[in-house]
Amino acid sequence: MKLVKLSVFLFAITLVVSSCSTQNSNKMLITYDVPRSMPEVFVINKKDSAESTYSHRIKSGDRIAVKFLNNYDLTKSTFNLEANPAVEAGYVVDVNGFANMPLVGKVQISGLTREDASKKLEKLYSTILNNPIIEVSIVSIKVNVFGEVGRQGKFLIDRDNISLIDLISEAGGLTSHAKKKALRIIRGDPSNPQIIIVDLRKVGILRYSELMIQDNDIVIVDAMKVYEISEPTTAIGSMLQPLLLVVNSVAIVAALTK
Repeated sequence: MKLVKLSVFLFAITLVVSSCSTQNSNKMLITYDVPRSMPEVFVINKKDSAESTYSHRIKSGDRIAVKFLNNYDLTKSTFNLEANPAVEAGYVVDVNGFANMPLVGKVQISGLTREDASKKLEKLYSTILNNPIIEVSIVSIKVNVFGEVGRQGKFLIDRDNISLIDLISEAGGLTSHAKKKALRIIRGDPSNPQIIIVDLRKVGILRYSELMIQDNDIVIVDAMKVYEISEPTTAIGSMLQPLLLVVNSVAIVAALTK
C-alpha cells in the first residue's frame, strides 16, 4: 500500500513541477513589465511623435504601384512603349531612393508618403500628358504574425492603411486558445523597440492610431494560460505513463504477496 501511495505522490509532484517549468516554454519575446491593470492599449517605450496618425514613408527596397485614374496606360504603344509586365507589378525603389518611371526616367521618391509621391509624379507627367491624376500605392509592407491565429507567417500588405483588426482577419482570425486581453505588437528599432499591448475584448481599441499596422511590425498572439500549462503537462504525462504503470504493477504485486 505504501508503494501505491508513493507512486501516486511522485506522479502528482512530477505534473506540478513540469507544468511550472514549461509554462512559458512556447512563448515568444516575453514582456515582463506589463501592469496588472491597464487601458485598452498600453504602450511600453512610447515614442514621442508630432504625428497623430501613421503614414508610411517610401524607402529603398519598397515596391510602389502607380495608377493613372484618368485611364492613361503606360504599358500601351500609345506612349511608344512596348507592353511591360514589370509596370503592372510596380516599381522598386533603388538603394539611392529612385524609382525608374516610364517616359520621365528616374524619380527621387524615398522619404515621401504615397500622397506626396502622387503629387510629385502628377507634376512630372503633366509636362507630357494632359492633366494626369495619379494614385501611388505601396505594395511591399511586410508584417510578421505569430501565435494563436489561423495562419502564421510573413504577410505582404498591399496598402499602408491596414488596421490590426484587418490584419487579424487576413491571418484567418484568432483561434479558440488566443489570449485576447494581451495581444502584442513589437515595432521599430529592434535594439530599442516599442511594445504595444492590446486588449482585444474592449471596443475602445478602435480609437487608437497605434493600431494602424506599420512596416516590419511583429504581431504575437499568445495562448491563454490554461492551454500553456495543460498541453506540456499532457505530453509529459503521456511519456511517464508506461513507467508509472510498471511502478503501480510492482506495488500491487507486492501488496498481494504480503
